[in-house]
Amino acid sequence: MNHDDHMGMKIKDNDDDGVHLYNSDNNTISNNTIEDNSDDGILLEDSNNNTISNNKIDNNDDEGIQLKSSDNNLIHNNTVTENPNAIQLADHSNNNTISNNLIEADYGDGLSIVGSSNIVTNNTIKDSGDVGILISGNSNIIQYNNITGNEYGLNSSSSVDARYNWWGNESGPSGVGPGNGDSIN
Repeated sequence: MNHDDHMGMKIKDNDDDGVHLYNSDNNTISNNTIEDNSDDGILLEDSNNNTISNNKIDNNDDEGIQLKSSDNNLIHNNTVTENPNAIQLADHSNNNTISNNLIEADYGDGLSIVGSSNIVTNNTIKDSGDVGILISGNSNIIQYNNITGNEYGLNSSSSVDARYNWWGNESGPSGVGPGNGDSIN
């Protein structure tokens, strides 16, 4: 499937993923309520140049949104709450943009990235039971986000540009940072 739109639907109580795209490019998933599914709310595998926007993704049994080996996608203006992990980029998903989302994980990570050159900007990433943002990959940019109330704010195994974020305290992040906000490691 390519060049398809999934818009304005209520996708609920599936025995698997709410929406699953495999090897599918240039699609739009927008203005949906995706909740109470037995796996991911939205899963993209080997799928590029897609837009996921303006969705409410809540209370799925696995990730709210998961990308596997998927590049150049836009995840924008979604509310992703009460999923074990809110948003996960896995299997070297690269060059994706994640912007203007409300991200809350029930007990896992808010945002987990295994990939490079992803841009994460203007999101609220809060109240994750574990790490607000977990990164493994190079050249990722994490800027202008509100990162608060997480067990750990940012944990990265590589260098990441994480300037201009709000860490929940005007003194800045704690951990290896100088302040009292969410910690960075």
